[in-house]
Amino acid sequence: MSQAPLHLSLAKKLGGILVAALLVWAVARSVPWQDRLLVTWSEGAEEIEYVGTIRGPWKVAQVEYTLEKPESDAVTSEQPDWAVQVQKGATVLASATELSSGSSQFEFHQLEWRPGIPRVLGEMRLSAVIPAFLVLIACSLLVITRWYVLLIAVGCSTRWFQVLRVTYVGPFFNLVLPGMNGGDIARAYWIVKGHPDKRAVALMSVFVDRLLGLFAMTLLATVAIYTNNERFESLRLPVLAVCSAMLVGGLALINPHLRRLIRFDALMGKLPGGEKMKSLDSALRLYASRPMAVGLSILLSIANHLGAALALYMLGQGLGDHHGFHDYVCLATVVNTLSAVPITPGGLGVGEMLAGSMLRLAGGSYTIGVAASITYRVGLFALGLLGGLVLVMPGGAAIRRDLAEAEAAGETE
Repeated sequence: MSQAPLHLSLAKKLGGILVAALLVWAVARSVPWQDRLLVTWSEGAEEIEYVGTIRGPWKVAQVEYTLEKPESDAVTSEQPDWAVQVQKGATVLASATELSSGSSQFEFHQLEWRPGIPRVLGEMRLSAVIPAFLVLIACSLLVITRWYVLLIAVGCSTRWFQVLRVTYVGPFFNLVLPGMNGGDIARAYWIVKGHPDKRAVALMSVFVDRLLGLFAMTLLATVAIYTNNERFESLRLPVLAVCSAMLVGGLALINPHLRRLIRFDALMGKLPGGEKMKSLDSALRLYASRPMAVGLSILLSIANHLGAALALYMLGQGLGDHHGFHDYVCLATVVNTLSAVPITPGGLGVGEMLAGSMLRLAGGSYTIGVAASITYRVGLFALGLLGGLVLVMPGGAAIRRDLAEAEAAGETE
């Protein structure tokens, strides 16, 4: 196998470092580092942030807040008398219904205080972290078992422990060596190499594995939000639309009547690499003829997503939140679904802002939502590092060789 030119290899490594830097930047940008007071002075007006310091406890009905710097030194229609009467270093008392400084009372439409992330994480109960991490381990085993079931269903016989090793090693290289191809590329290369006579179904197993996981997540999100109270009512139609679109799209791929109606086969024949596409299409329909395996995979996916919600719930409770598990099922499924959209690498930053916004929508603290999401990601990072242990176990050298070949081959294979 020929080696990649030196300049291409160097460019790839530099690209990996750039991606890693982007990940750090995305998280740092989404994190509220300092205490902030958010005030909407009138209905329909823009929410304005005031940086300062919360004095004393913040999980109370009224906080004492010392202002560091007013947003503006001029009086505006959105800040009546605030910039004039409250100067740097002044202390205000803020609650959901009252904002005052000394003898001055300020009228507002809405008010919220957000403690900085260091303060919130500093109050984390470590007793909640270990159980949450154990739940994440259990979730990863469910995902591994799901792929194993899909492989066995189409005759790609392999050992469950081998599936576990390959699944863990991919994320490890993503974390430790930026620039490695995604874990799915490594999985696809490994399974196709091990089953050269069933390349299409082996390759399709990775796609079906992801697709069923995403469908189960949107299905669970729809059920959870529709059975919750009205706090998430604004999300009902969007999640139902996404779930319905996935269901209709899946049926259009496997149902012969719908395929003829949309002339799917004729359209596929016009695509570049039409023969290969037909081979993958046949593999997809083979999975559709295994309803027991598909059904079990969906159940495993639902269990995995419930486990992810449970881990977030434990972390939220450890941070002092008091919302129920049902709320966290809504939060986890919606955040993980939207984070799958490739806005930033791995959804970093986006996921944290969504988690904070979702918990705020439920009546909780935005910062606790962000902190729970960050801690959850740290747990996933630690889980990925466990993949490094696979490399020192028997057979680790062969896996390293396969992953190196997968990296060199890239998406071509």
